[in-house]
Amino acid sequence: DLKDSFREINPNDPGYTSDGLKNPLKESKAQSRIDFIFYKPGKEYDVKVLNSELAFNQAISGQFVSDHFGVHTRFQLVKKESE
Repeated sequence: DLKDSFREINPNDPGYTSDGLKNPLKESKAQSRIDFIFYKPGKEYDVKVLNSELAFNQAISGQFVSDHFGVHTRFQLVKKESE
């Protein structure tokens, strides 16, 4: 029952975190999505995804920090009503 936070907010974005076309640290030109942030609601709290985006997918001072990009997601936790 895990949900993919990036896909929930960006249903039409491939979200490649391993991207040989954009990242010169990759040895191949292949593109794939290998980094995820999954979540599921708890017993006492619901989880709302506020935003989810690729992280470190731009060069910083002319260099990439890794051979793949990360994912950054912000959540809001909402206490469920007592029944």
